[in-house]
Amino acid sequence: MLLSPHFSDWDVYMSMAKNARFADQPVFGVSDAAEIGEVIRQRRRELGYSQERFSSVVGMSPRLICAIEHGKESTSIQKIMDIIIALEIECIFAVRDHGLS
Repeated sequence: MLLSPHFSDWDVYMSMAKNARFADQPVFGVSDAAEIGEVIRQRRRELGYSQERFSSVVGMSPRLICAIEHGKESTSIQKIMDIIIALEIECIFAVRDHGLS
């Protein structure tokens, strides 16, 4: 499980994220492309897909899947979203409190 405590009160965030809807699911905090790639890689493997087989499911090359899983930062957000949807990953975005306002 990847956790990135970049929130002002990480415990409060985690309790909100693990509400009844997600009580039995792991919660991942990600802060960069490499961590997103790791979540994708873990879920792909959990579902039993090879990179080659999964690439045909999402209509992308195995090379691109590999690059995404290794955190290549130039990948489009839409391609990442297509992968997340295919892997049935639900994304929750939380606002960080850095005192910017």
